[in-house]
Amino acid sequence: MSADVSPARALKDLAVIAVLGSDRAARGGETPMGVLVGAAVAGARLRAGRRCGAAVQRIDECPIETGVVASEKQVATLERLLALSDAAMIEEWCSLAKARGLRVPRDVVPRLLAWWAKQPSRAPEVFEATGACGIWLAGLNPEWRKPVVLLEIPERADEVWQTGSAAERVAILRTVRQRDPARALEMLRATFSVDGAEERRKFVEVLATGVSAGDEPFLESVLDDRSKTVRREAARVLARCAGSALRERMRQRAAGMILVEKTKGGLLRRTKVTMSVEPPKELEAAWERDGVEENAIAGKGKRASWMVQVLSAMDMADLSERSGLGPAEVIEALRADAFFGDVMGAMVASVAACPGQREAGAWCDAIIEHYVEHEPGRRLDLSEVWNSRPVEQSEALRLRMVSGAKGTTGGGGVQAWHVLTSDARAWSLGFSRRAAAVVAGGTFSKTDNWELWAPIEAASRLLHPGAAEEFEKLIGGLFSQGASDSVRKSLDRVRLRADMHREFGS
Repeated sequence: MSADVSPARALKDLAVIAVLGSDRAARGGETPMGVLVGAAVAGARLRAGRRCGAAVQRIDECPIETGVVASEKQVATLERLLALSDAAMIEEWCSLAKARGLRVPRDVVPRLLAWWAKQPSRAPEVFEATGACGIWLAGLNPEWRKPVVLLEIPERADEVWQTGSAAERVAILRTVRQRDPARALEMLRATFSVDGAEERRKFVEVLATGVSAGDEPFLESVLDDRSKTVRREAARVLARCAGSALRERMRQRAAGMILVEKTKGGLLRRTKVTMSVEPPKELEAAWERDGVEENAIAGKGKRASWMVQVLSAMDMADLSERSGLGPAEVIEALRADAFFGDVMGAMVASVAACPGQREAGAWCDAIIEHYVEHEPGRRLDLSEVWNSRPVEQSEALRLRMVSGAKGTTGGGGVQAWHVLTSDARAWSLGFSRRAAAVVAGGTFSKTDNWELWAPIEAASRLLHPGAAEEFEKLIGGLFSQGASDSVRKSLDRVRLRADMHREFGS
C-alpha cells in the first residue's frame, strides 16, 4: 500500500480487503500475510500520530528523556484509567507523577496524548507527564498540539503572543500571568489596540487571576473601550480588586441606598441605630461605565437590580463603619426591610467577588450564621462564598453550614451532602473524616436513595484517600440492603484512588 495514503485510510482499505478476502479483492495481489503486515504498520503510524505527506521528510529524533519512568504497577493503574476514560482520575494520576518527577513510558505516551487531545479541558499536568516524547510527538501531529496553560513560561512566549492563534495567545497569557503578572500586563498592553473585541474580552478576563493595584490603571482605561462586552469584563475584574477606585465609587453610591439613622433616647441617652434600604430611582450614566446594567436582573425590578449591582461591588465593611455595628448586627438591623433579601444577595456576591476586601472573614461568618439560624433551606446559595476562600476556610465554613443538618431527615441530610461537595477542591484528611461523620448522623437511610447518587459520586472524587475506610463504612451503613450501580461505582473509585495514592507513596 502506498506510503502517501494516510494511516486511517489505509486501515479502512485493508478492512475491506479482509472482509472480501484477499483473493477476491478488487486490487488483487494482496496476500493474507500482506494484509496483516499492512494493518500492523498502518496501526503503528496512526498511534504515533505521524501524518503522511506527498514527500518523505526527515524528522529530528526524539530528545533524550530526563525524568524517571513510572513503575509497572503505576502504569498499569494509568492504563486502567484510560480504559475507563475517567478524566478526573487520569489528571490526578498525572499530578501525582509530576509531583514525584515521574513520566509515562514511551509506549503509553501516544494513547495518553490521543485521549488528552479530545478533552474539552486539557490539564497541563497530563501533557507534562508525557515528558520529552510527548512534546516531540505533539510536534508531529497537529491534532495533539493543543494550547494549554503551562507550569513554566516557555522561551518562545513573546513569539507565541505575537504570532499564535487566539487560543494559543490566551494560553500563553495565562501561563505568564501565573508566574510574572507584570510581564503579562505589558504583553497585553502592547497589542490591545489592534486585537479583536472577543480577544480583548478574553485577555481582560485573564487579569482576574491575581488582580492587583498594578493592573488598575489599565483596567480603568478599558472601561472606555469601544466594545460593551470588554467594558463589562473590565468592570467585573476591577470589582475583584480590593481598594480599587471602582469599589470606592460604588461605596459612595451605596451610601444613598443603605440609610443609617442614629438617635439618642432613654434615661441613659444611649444611641439607637436604625437602618433602611432605598433603591435608586434612576440609573445615572456614570454607573453604566462601571458595569451597572440597565436591564433588570431576572426576578427583580429595575430599581432593586441596580441596587444589587452597586452593593455587590462595594466593601461590606463600610456598612459597619457608618453604623458603628458589627456585621451580624448590621444584618439584624436590616432584617425587617422589604429589600432585605436583595441586600443579603448583594452581600454574598460582594464577599465572593472580592475575598480580599476589609473584614471579609467577619462578614463571611456573619452571613453563614444568618443562613444557619434563619434560612437553613438556602445553604447552597452560599457556595460562591466558600469557593472564594482558601481551602482551609472553605472547609470550616461548609462544616459550620451543615452542622444544623445533623439529626434531620430527608432533604436536610441530602442537602448536607450537596453543601459538602459544592467546592471542587480536594478534601483534607480531617475534613473528609468530619464530613463523613456529619452525613452519617443526618442522612435518611433507605435502599437506593437516588438523591444521594450525585453528591456521593462527587465525594468519591474529592475525598482524601486516607479516609477511604470511613467512606466505605458510611456507604455500607446507608445502603445496608444493597446499593445502586452508581453508588457501587463511586465506592470502587474511592478504593482505586486509595490504591493509586499508595502506589505513589502518598
